[in-house]
Amino acid sequence: MTSWDDYRFAAAVARNGSLSGAARELGTHHSTVFRRLTALESATGVRLFERTPEGYMPTAAGAEIFAVLGDVESGILAVERRLAGADLRLSGAVRITTPEDVALLLIEPYLGRFQAAYPDIELEIVTDNRRFNLTRREADIAIRPAREPQGDMVGRRVADIAMAAYAAPAYLARADRPRQPDDLRRHRLVGYEDSLAHVAAAHWLARFENEDNVALRSNSLMVQAAAVRAGLGIGVLPCFMVPAEGFERLWPPPPDLAGALWVLTHPDLRRTPRIRAVLDFFYDALSTDRGRIEAAD
Repeated sequence: MTSWDDYRFAAAVARNGSLSGAARELGTHHSTVFRRLTALESATGVRLFERTPEGYMPTAAGAEIFAVLGDVESGILAVERRLAGADLRLSGAVRITTPEDVALLLIEPYLGRFQAAYPDIELEIVTDNRRFNLTRREADIAIRPAREPQGDMVGRRVADIAMAAYAAPAYLARADRPRQPDDLRRHRLVGYEDSLAHVAAAHWLARFENEDNVALRSNSLMVQAAAVRAGLGIGVLPCFMVPAEGFERLWPPPPDLAGALWVLTHPDLRRTPRIRAVLDFFYDALSTDRGRIEAAD
């Protein structure tokens, strides 16, 4: 007998086009997704996907089913959010999605204080550069950089995020110090991996990249910072994550590189007491770091 959960796994495969993508979305292993999908196709006697070199493509029957499932899934998720929003307990789990650098350098210093204030709230912090879908309850709260919130998320802007070009003193000792951004074309660079190509800093730095001058790319700003500190080349990093020792800022932060740090949730969840407590706590805590985030001090 099939259940809604079986169809949920199949719908995730349809959205992502692969078992691994569905597994990332659902927070499980690709073998589990494969097992659930195989069981569903066996139980219904309907082949839902064609397995191609490009990934999992819905069959004609599968496409019809997934069109209906989209409406069903949206309704179920809306009910789940409304039920979560009606939960009046100041306890339970709250799942936060945030990039690694924000988690380690901005959120981590306040975790002890949060635990002391709210001992019955269990935080789940998922560090990932992907934009988790709060509408689909992949997370309850997002603390992340963005120019503006996407979709129907609601929340508050904590601060602008200053970004600047940095190099290690050891690197500058063996290379001519660049006097203007155009000089970066003659320097080794630490760049952004393709999954971060949409980031403003990645666009800016890409103007100065050529086939010979990129020493390293990474989707982790922590790794990029380590590479810059090791002298591999020049990188563009958030000013809040760069310590005074081991780095030199080449120019003041360009205004067109600035992003913003937001604390966000879904409208259906914002009045849930435990989620409201987490939102307010981290907004207030991070606001005390506004000067460092905006590179004002």
